[in-house]
Amino acid sequence: MEKKDADAIASNLLQHIIASQPALFSAMAAANGLQQSIQIANFCAAFIDGHSEWLVKRSKRD
Repeated sequence: MEKKDADAIASNLLQHIIASQPALFSAMAAANGLQQSIQIANFCAAFIDGHSEWLVKRSKRD
């Protein structure tokens, strides 16, 4: 997977998380500040790393 593909997928995933649960995301971000942002970024990176082939196939299909 190319870095630009991974970056685009990470951005889309984060946007989906924020859009699907905006109140929850806002509350967690406000409560935990930078630490929560780091955890979310790490989750996205781990998710992408573990599902990269599936994500690429899915992104080409959509």
